[in-house]
Amino acid sequence: MLSTMEVLELDQTQVMNLLQGLLPQMLLMDTQSTRPGPRIVVGLARSALCKKHPLFRGWEEVLESPVKSDDPFVIISAANQQLLVLLAQNLVAMDREERKCLVHMLESCNLQDQEFPRERMFALFVPLILCEVMQLLHSDVHHAAEAASLAVQVAKLVLPPLEKLILKTGTAVQWSLGNEKLTGTGSLQLLISVVQNVRSGHLEDQHNAFIFVHVLRSLIQTLPPLSTFAASEKPWIEPAQLNEADRDSLALLTTIFDFAARGICRDGSGIAEMQELIKLILQQNFCTSMDRLRFLVYLWARPRGSLFPAAHARALFVGGKILALSLNDTTSDLMIMSGQL
Repeated sequence: MLSTMEVLELDQTQVMNLLQGLLPQMLLMDTQSTRPGPRIVVGLARSALCKKHPLFRGWEEVLESPVKSDDPFVIISAANQQLLVLLAQNLVAMDREERKCLVHMLESCNLQDQEFPRERMFALFVPLILCEVMQLLHSDVHHAAEAASLAVQVAKLVLPPLEKLILKTGTAVQWSLGNEKLTGTGSLQLLISVVQNVRSGHLEDQHNAFIFVHVLRSLIQTLPPLSTFAASEKPWIEPAQLNEADRDSLALLTTIFDFAARGICRDGSGIAEMQELIKLILQQNFCTSMDRLRFLVYLWARPRGSLFPAAHARALFVGGKILALSLNDTTSDLMIMSGQL
């Protein structure tokens, strides 16, 4: 374990490398022999690096309660949940440049090939941590643009591996755990189940997919309706006319819509979940039927090659459904729009 003096002498690259190796070791995974695990994590929390680095501020105090429990499941789930929340809160408390460096480090943890169960489990936690950071940043109007940009980064982390899982031959993706739907980043049942199955090598694909879809839903639900888009009187969307946060939000929603539309066209599991993502995008991020139609027209009119054909077709299909459901209210607005097109 490094002394305080040795920690202070490390340069930025050395600190980042040390953090990248240390973070997975702070997860609790052993449900059979719980006492050694908590002792190791408590020892890490008391180390010079954890006491000095702002990313771990308060970690030793937070650990005190869960490690006293006699229930191994409580120790594992509560400690890991609190680690996730603490890391997110400490990242938000930093200045933007320091936070940017650490977010990049966390993304590196997620993208690396993970050989060992503990590293694989932490890779699952990375998008949950960053999603929590995005939600906390978004609560402050001064950080809205940074939150929207981070949402795009998080989506880029989860969409490629989720697509691989859905396409994987023979994989029946598990979208819920029994009767429980994941309602927050700290679901105790999910954390326990993930720990057990990652350790045993069972059902890892299913849990990964479940977490990734939860992250996508959280991103969509956190983003507010596009403010400059809603305020515009033009019948079409001009990304250049949107503010920075809305441009990033539009890019994110377009990417998720494209992904979900392709998922709907495939045979196999997850079709209902992909349909739900599209429904959530339209309900959460666009206030009126007219705004939803403007978004769908934007997707349908995107240049060939910018979206998959399935996304163009789905935009046209959903737009037709919206028109059919709100024909009277929307037709007059369309007549006004047609004069401007």
